[in-house]
Amino acid sequence: MYGLNDFVGTELQQGERVHWSGQPALAAIFSKGDLVLVPASLLWSAMALSFAVPMLLALRDDADALPFAVFFAVPFGVMAFYAIIGRLLFRLWVKSRTHYLVTDERVLALSRLFGTNVQATFLDDIGPLKSVGSTRSTETIWFGDAPWWMIFLGSSLLDSPLPLPGGPGPVVFYDVREAARVRELVADLRVR
Repeated sequence: MYGLNDFVGTELQQGERVHWSGQPALAAIFSKGDLVLVPASLLWSAMALSFAVPMLLALRDDADALPFAVFFAVPFGVMAFYAIIGRLLFRLWVKSRTHYLVTDERVLALSRLFGTNVQATFLDDIGPLKSVGSTRSTETIWFGDAPWWMIFLGSSLLDSPLPLPGGPGPVVFYDVREAARVRELVADLRVR
């Protein structure tokens, strides 16, 4: 496993000091986006299973259909599992490997998923802060402009649990418990 110190030594610039660090709250599993994703996942899974189960049952009568059944039924079953449970497990894994930093110069979202990903913005370059309440007494903070639907839903409709650090768009701190403190700190540091 890794910790925040693994990032601090390599990602901070000379003389840059950390004023706040945190991680997304692991208890906040669902977002507003799940109001769309959960019903869609259940619908997809029902359709996938209604397609796969008869195909697998047909194998009793025709063993030659095995390659066809495996080629179509197994991927649909795997996608159904991911849609219902897998994406939530993936979201927890991403959150456990993500750290947020506010320094005297920048805001950073750092993660170790498939390599090290860093998304950073200098305090002077941050547009208006946008903050939306999430679940479990947490908030999501956007340090700059974001599409209205991302702000409303709290996540991507593609259900990357977080826009992966290093990706396009503003730096985002998802599911932060100390959101008011972070907003005040960033405002104070920008004035200096």
